[in-house]
Amino acid sequence: MLAEKLKASDVDLEFLAGEPRGSHDPAGVVFTVLAVMSGMKREYIRDRTLEGHESARKRDKTTGGADPDMLSMALHLRDQEMSC
Repeated sequence: MLAEKLKASDVDLEFLAGEPRGSHDPAGVVFTVLAVMSGMKREYIRDRTLEGHESARKRDKTTGGADPDMLSMALHLRDQEMSC
């Protein structure tokens, strides 16, 4: 459990209602469920992002970085000493 890992690393975790008592305690169960849901949501977002990147690649769309026109303009502006 996250609270136990933090304590093992000498990190004090304090709640307004007191210290967490472990996963058998109702408050600990809620904390555990919220942590699991957060992890699941991160995985879902990552999976959807990777699917979007793959879909864009299949359609020859860029998913970041500069396309050739943007790169050409950036180099032109740099040559004109107009870069930041």
